[in-house]
Amino acid sequence: PIRFAIFATLAFATGFWRFRIPGMEGSLSASFLFVMIAMVQLGGVETLAIGTLGAIGQIFAGTKTRGFDRVLEAAFQMSGAVIAAHASARIYSEFLPSFEFLHFPMRLAITAIAFFVFSSLPLAILTSFKENRPVVDTWRNCWFWTLPYYVIGAGVAGFLWAVGFYDDLQASLLVVPCVYVLFNYYQ
Repeated sequence: PIRFAIFATLAFATGFWRFRIPGMEGSLSASFLFVMIAMVQLGGVETLAIGTLGAIGQIFAGTKTRGFDRVLEAAFQMSGAVIAAHASARIYSEFLPSFEFLHFPMRLAITAIAFFVFSSLPLAILTSFKENRPVVDTWRNCWFWTLPYYVIGAGVAGFLWAVGFYDDLQASLLVVPCVYVLFNYYQ
């Protein structure tokens, strides 16, 4: 319970931390990292809750859009976060373990890629509608650059799992300085 509370609080708080990524028009929230960690260290329901809280933080973070466009954007962000967290957690905990030949690092990488697709595709669809561009082109040009960050996030989640073996909360909190440095580097 304490681990969930800490990760949920950090996911919400880092939802406000947005950093620019080279080659990307928008910005990325740091809360995705805590969703990846929750997939490894907590269950599916907790991961869903943490993903939702991160999305709420992102929605309340400063934005340029107003009015109905803001409501539409918030709905897409929330639905995308819920779908991404739930689907990725299910892929990690229920689908991938049936493939015994996939070791932990490969399962984590596949989960990160799935989380990236489920997180970025709804926003690419929204942007393509707003800008009257093809979805695939929008997704590739605007969000594809974030894939390495999701894979790195999976690596951090795997490292914390290896260090903590599910029982060491202090080792899991090592990610906070990493997120802070990443945020300030791209600020």
